[in-house]
Amino acid sequence: MRGLLRVTSVNRLFGFIVAILFAVVAALASWLLAYDWRSYETAESALVALNRFRASLYLMEKVSAERGPMNALLGADLPADGLPDTTSLSAARTRTDKQMEMLEGILSTEHCRGCEQQLASVQLAQTDLAVQRERVDALVRVPRDQRTPEALADCVNGMVAVIPDLLPAINASAADVIHNEPVTLDSILIARLAAELREYAGLLGSQFTVALARHRGLTPVELLHIERTRGRVDQLAALIEGRTIDSPVGARAAFEEMNRQYFGDGLDYVASVRAQATQVGGAPISAADFAARYVPQMQSIITFRDVLLDEGEQVVQAERSNAQMALVGTSVGAVALFLVLIFTIALFRRRVVKPLVDATRVIGTIARGNLKTNVPHLPYRDEIAEMYDAIRVLKSSAIEKVQLEAQRDNLMMELEVMAQTDFLTGLPNRRAFEKRARLACEERNQDEPGIALIMFDIDHFKRINDTYGHGAGDRALMKVAELCRAMWRQSDVVARVGGEEFAALTRVRDRQHAVEMAERLRTLIENTDLHLDDGAVVSVTASFGIALAWQEDSPKLETLMRIADKMLYCAKETGRNRTVVDETLVARRV
Repeated sequence: MRGLLRVTSVNRLFGFIVAILFAVVAALASWLLAYDWRSYETAESALVALNRFRASLYLMEKVSAERGPMNALLGADLPADGLPDTTSLSAARTRTDKQMEMLEGILSTEHCRGCEQQLASVQLAQTDLAVQRERVDALVRVPRDQRTPEALADCVNGMVAVIPDLLPAINASAADVIHNEPVTLDSILIARLAAELREYAGLLGSQFTVALARHRGLTPVELLHIERTRGRVDQLAALIEGRTIDSPVGARAAFEEMNRQYFGDGLDYVASVRAQATQVGGAPISAADFAARYVPQMQSIITFRDVLLDEGEQVVQAERSNAQMALVGTSVGAVALFLVLIFTIALFRRRVVKPLVDATRVIGTIARGNLKTNVPHLPYRDEIAEMYDAIRVLKSSAIEKVQLEAQRDNLMMELEVMAQTDFLTGLPNRRAFEKRARLACEERNQDEPGIALIMFDIDHFKRINDTYGHGAGDRALMKVAELCRAMWRQSDVVARVGGEEFAALTRVRDRQHAVEMAERLRTLIENTDLHLDDGAVVSVTASFGIALAWQEDSPKLETLMRIADKMLYCAKETGRNRTVVDETLVARRV
């Protein structure tokens, strides 16, 4: 290199250096342009996905809205000519079909990459919807007194069952929006919850159809379903309220209006009809009267959902505009930078060469992923200083990208935890229990060679719900979960595996050790009173079934669960609030 410097003229050497510098600046400009272009494409993809998400939610709403006029027809008498007036139902179906066709068109375009599964789910919903419509039409043409409760319930439940067919398309499009623009997370999630709230609100109304159509009171099973649906409605309202605290003014106003209209007037009306329907002879209104009064109250939910979708779209539009402006600005800046370099190299050779060499070093460091590198501040302001400003923008953009990717990864981890956790008790759910328990069965422990699977559930849980309400039942489940967390060891696997059923897999020394652990928890539950908000005190007990095996037997989780469940059933049959152990597997080691 030194020989080259000696024999090469200054102009040629400088020309060689200038060529290198131009190459570096070209690489930098290309990197910035590519980065801004990717940002623009990401925002554009998010906007397309948001349109799919909006169309999917609209279709979900239209399918659900069909149940209103359908319920009214199912509870109406045939006119003298035997031809029911299906005008309202036909109009609702037409709106659904138009929205279905629109969504299928969106999912069928070549720009919708990876939408095959979403399109398949929508087509499945279309097929199921056609089948359910035929069943409804056939039942509507039957005289009202010949429409059996079972047939009415089948029609209502069949229409409700169409909604899950649409969920893959809804969830996939929501995930695409959030993946491309994480800043829309709150708006998309709240809009998704609002759509689910609209579905459950419609389901709540549909659960009165059979009783109103037959002019009879609600059965205990129907009352139970109504209470469960109402509980889910309240739960969704709480989730939405928690996420709208920091929402824009428009979303908060729409939420307040929804509280006033639906959760005020709407649910008050439902409560009054429910009270009347528990009397002999049922409520003195028809299914059509109920739908005409109740369905308009749900419009505030739809309005709230649309406000959230509009706000999410505004955010994505703003991100796209910013990316577009950045792309144009970067392009203009790159061209200007090349012109400035040509001018400054010709006039200020000494003043330009060293800063460009330093800039090359900094750019190379950033390109290698070292975002902690320091970008120098020049003591003067000229074109070279502007280039350093561009480098700082590059560094800031790269840092922001890394931060956004980290936030996305954390979100994915949180979603994975939510998928394996029971929302009420905070314990692992059945899926997580089976996964961890299988691993625990394969472990070896010489000090505790026994493997005990203990299954237990709350005695007379339905009686608690029927007597004190579902809130008391939820409190009982949470109290048992709290006692489980306090008693079981960190190495034990404990989960809620069913409605009021829990399971624990633990290592034990022998049979007595397993019984002692189960009895300790049983005694804790028996001695812990549940204090309700109205001052009532509820005593809770639980029954336990134990399956015990030894590590040299290579036990299977499915076998242990089947045996423990059988022992739990024996505990129930022999009086409850007791522990029963499978004696056949533990006879050789006591």
